[in-house]
Amino acid sequence: MSDDLDDIKAMMTSATPAPDATRRAENLVLARQNFDTLQGSTAGTRPTSVIG
Repeated sequence: MSDDLDDIKAMMTSATPAPDATRRAENLVLARQNFDTLQGSTAGTRPTSVIG
């Protein structure tokens, strides 16, 4: 049984692409930009009469 699992592990390892540091850095920059754009509020807080 462990031979079957070893074969599956070897197939998964060979199918996984090698990490690309440049692409990762680009993706992180894009993620930060998206977060700032989508989560950030350009307008100030709205006045409200509700306290708490």
